[in-house]
Amino acid sequence: MNAVAQANNKQIEICKILNSEAGEKRLKDFFNGDVEKSQRFKTSLINIASNYILSQCTTNSIIRSAFALADIGLDINQNLKQAYILKYASDAEPVVSYKGWQVLLERGGKKSRAFCVFKCDKFHLSYNSFDGDLEFEPNYKERNEVDRKWFYENLLGVLVLIKSGNNQENFFVSAKKIEKIKGCSPSVRKGSKSPYDEWYEEMYLAKAIKYVLSKQAFVLNDEKLSQAVELESQVETKIQEESEKKQKARDFEELLAEDNEVQAMVIDEPAVVEVEDSGISI
Repeated sequence: MNAVAQANNKQIEICKILNSEAGEKRLKDFFNGDVEKSQRFKTSLINIASNYILSQCTTNSIIRSAFALADIGLDINQNLKQAYILKYASDAEPVVSYKGWQVLLERGGKKSRAFCVFKCDKFHLSYNSFDGDLEFEPNYKERNEVDRKWFYENLLGVLVLIKSGNNQENFFVSAKKIEKIKGCSPSVRKGSKSPYDEWYEEMYLAKAIKYVLSKQAFVLNDEKLSQAVELESQVETKIQEESEKKQKARDFEELLAEDNEVQAMVIDEPAVVEVEDSGISI
């Protein structure tokens, strides 16, 4: 089955589920009878299913991800870029975007911004004061962040600013920390298919904000923010576990290959038999 046919079949399958009696009831209950919201969600989800990569995921995981994002108050319309449904392994997973975190924070009366910091930038952050003394001057002349290879090789981390009223707090999340958070194997850097390939900068900004928010007490008092942090944490844990399994499998294969090489060397090596001198001459 070609890519177009597979995507079409996935769309038809999801459309049937949403238009079924059970699907209609689920939508009605979820959106409290708001027909407009229900229809907009349905249309967006069917459009999302047209993505060939997502069509390789299980139908249930695509639908589950869409409802999970809607439940925290984010619109799944891809044009709004508040959230994404992305493929990890054989399942679809919900991912809050950089803009999505900003939307959730603004609803809670706060604002946030995040900036990638590279080796060529002038950057200094010290905590001699409560908010932290910040000096940050991007070097746009030397930056080449549109090049993914350059991005990964030169990224120091992400600077996150969270503002509430007149108070602003500054946080820095290192690139190594984000690498660990995102849970992707080193193969991501080798160009394997991953959401970090196409939207790498935005994904790093989003992960950095999520990490900062996971450490903030005020999040617990905001139901939607708390839900979003928990949702992302669950996805990250799942991806990290999957990555660890794959790494163990690769390690085992490498050990097996080494073992086979040793066995081949033993087989190819001519046998040497030492015979003691018995003192008998013939």
